Amino acid sequence: MRKTTITVLASLLFLLTKNVEAYNFWESGTEPKLTISSGILNINGTSFDQPWKINPFLSALGGKYVTKKLYHKVYTFDEIGVHIYEYPKKEEANEVQISFVKQKMKFAPKSNFKGSFKIEKVSIGRKTTIQKVMKSLPSYHFTKSDQGNYYRGEFKGVYIYLNYSDDTFKLLDFISFGMTSRQ
Repeated sequence: MRKTTITVLASLLFLLTKNVEAYNFWESGTEPKLTISSGILNINGTSFDQPWKINPFLSALGGKYVTKKLYHKVYTFDEIGVHIYEYPKKEEANEVQISFVKQKMKFAPKSNFKGSFKIEKVSIGRKTTIQKVMKSLPSYHFTKSDQGNYYRGEFKGVYIYLNYSDDTFKLLDFISFGMTSRQ
């Protein structure tokens, strides 16, 4: 009887984990706070030096997430408007994306970013203009892309893309950031 129960439970566990989607049911109950300062990322009070190991990274962000396996493994936090790309076979976060609007990608979060994001003590939100960013963060040397409505900057090993709605650069659609040494 015990052998049968163990076999049935092991089979059930295999079937449940075989699916590409995984869930983290721990709820943090608070809005995420992400800060980048002097090349160090801080998520909800936990600081991360480079490289950004994926498991502590996900735990610090907290909340429920869904995992999709594409070229990169993508962790989507639907309720807080964030998704994270993981390097294949490295167990490291490759890039983080904060969405202020609903994106069309199938793995994009279902809701907009709920939380705060700061770069060197400068709050960045949906209505942060590129002029404010460039004036407040000159050490990042933000430059406009030849194509699209985004600016790229980097400082102390971290790159940041600010993706705007249109060429007035007044409304941010999403922010992407990661480690320059890992691109």
